[in-house]
Amino acid sequence: MTLAQRVAQTEAELAARRQARQLSPETRALIDGYNTAHPLHAQFARYRYRREGNRFKSRYQHAESQGATVILPDGKTWASFSSSDADAGVGNRPARRSSQAACWGDSFALFVHYEHGGYFRAALASLKVGVAVGPPTAVGPQRADEGGRDGRV
Repeated sequence: MTLAQRVAQTEAELAARRQARQLSPETRALIDGYNTAHPLHAQFARYRYRREGNRFKSRYQHAESQGATVILPDGKTWASFSSSDADAGVGNRPARRSSQAACWGDSFALFVHYEHGGYFRAALASLKVGVAVGPPTAVGPQRADEGGRDGRV
């Protein structure tokens, strides 16, 4: 594992602990259940990430660039080193600007972005009513002035 991957994993673990403290046990169970049922490799295929060795390339990454998304050793978390992914609103942003990862997340973070346009509450509501997976949608970057987002991706 490279230093950048270790840093990204550490930051993802710390953020996951903070998030777990902020979410109700019911919400945490829904998200954990979704992540268990939707492995990252399957999610990357679903949302048309292209595999390049042990890295993946999203639709937002420049055609000339190499894949910049990796699955971290825990197998449940991904990190992207592409500012294009972060600019598109995929996943969570690191707490520190000094991070080498542009964004990170789990399967649920991909679901929030690609199926619900970045709206955490809408994605969570769909899990509560059992509508977790529909056809993939082509979601573009979200505008900062759109209402309804609670800021969590």
